[in-house]
Amino acid sequence: MATGLLTPSLSGQYEIVDALLQTVAFALLGVASGAVAGFALALVFHSVIVRTVCALLRSIHEIFWALIFLQIFGLHPLTGI
Repeated sequence: MATGLLTPSLSGQYEIVDALLQTVAFALLGVASGAVAGFALALVFHSVIVRTVCALLRSIHEIFWALIFLQIFGLHPLTGI
């Protein structure tokens, strides 16, 4: 490990940059899809059924959604979004 600290290999540098760009792309896609869904729901939020479904979905914590999506989609970009 000491040798690796003194003489680091930069051969994996492009994979790190690629992973960083992919993470930023997932974040932007997640925010954009959330904004589009929010604007669409704002048009019909006066309905009692829509309010009830939104409250039900919001009451489930994010970690449970993550575990459910991991079981359904696996380690896929859709799970991250």
